[in-house]
Amino acid sequence: MDRAASFVHCPNNLPKEALLTEPWISLLESLSEHHIFIPRIPMEMRSGLVQLDERTWSTRNDVDTVGMYTFDAPIREVLETSVSPYFAIADTGQGLNSNTYALCLVARRAAIFLQFGYGPVYTNFMKCRIDLTRGFLMLERLIQNLPEGDGPVDFVLAYSDLRGSVLLERDVEAKEQRTRLLREVDGWRPIDVDEVALADGKPPTLDGQGFEWQEPMDFKIAAAKFLVTMKTETKNGR
Repeated sequence: MDRAASFVHCPNNLPKEALLTEPWISLLESLSEHHIFIPRIPMEMRSGLVQLDERTWSTRNDVDTVGMYTFDAPIREVLETSVSPYFAIADTGQGLNSNTYALCLVARRAAIFLQFGYGPVYTNFMKCRIDLTRGFLMLERLIQNLPEGDGPVDFVLAYSDLRGSVLLERDVEAKEQRTRLLREVDGWRPIDVDEVALADGKPPTLDGQGFEWQEPMDFKIAAAKFLVTMKTETKNGR
């Protein structure tokens, strides 16, 4: 896939009727106002997308935007129950310095949860926007390498630049333990992302892969490289 072709620019002069009847277009329109471009989520994952309010788009009408902001609830739901595939993105939060873009993408065998803060006050907005754009760019790579087959969800990737990150693999024999991001997790095993990111003998970051979009990659490895890449950026203070 041509990387440039995977991002769709939404013009700023769409008629009001298009925004009301085409939720995907209205989402692109809203994000493009801040020069943010979301990856092209496959149609089957955004089938039935609805704009629930000015700041929320989802294929579920019961999506909890407060839970998306606090970041724990939607992850916990996938860990503890059987969840049908869905996609949601919301401009969440309130106050002077607590706004975030939060995204949930639950596929048949993997779930991805991302959260990026953007201020609006007391924050380097340009850095936040760059981090968010990079995160969405690498999300495209994750989507292209989602594990095939029907459920259940076997992998959960969660990254928040506010609250931490974790990569979990289903393991019914795993003992209950606490992760940095979540309270006790039962039946799931935290993955050592630094170790797994090197499992293919290639650079540990997705940046280091040169974004060779046609090259297939195991989702577990891609997810580990995603988190290593994001951690490296945070550590370097870029």
